[in-house]
Amino acid sequence: MEVTALPSDRMRAARLAQIALEAYFQGRTDRRRGGGTAGELEWSESDIVDLVTDLFILARAKDVDLSGMLAKIEAHIQIETGRQV
Repeated sequence: MEVTALPSDRMRAARLAQIALEAYFQGRTDRRRGGGTAGELEWSESDIVDLVTDLFILARAKDVDLSGMLAKIEAHIQIETGRQV
């Protein structure tokens, strides 16, 4: 049985990802306080790339198969969004 994420699940996941991104950059001096809600950090695509890259470095250090992980990520994105990656 295939389970499709509900829009509220996607919104919750996106919010959790935003919290993770903000936590990741909270201690960095080059981050700017930005135009979002009070206390939110401004971030860009390159910031997300930095975070994902560091997660991959962590995974490699823990001997995770990065190719297998990428395949799982692609499948997960397809399930979550209903779109091919």
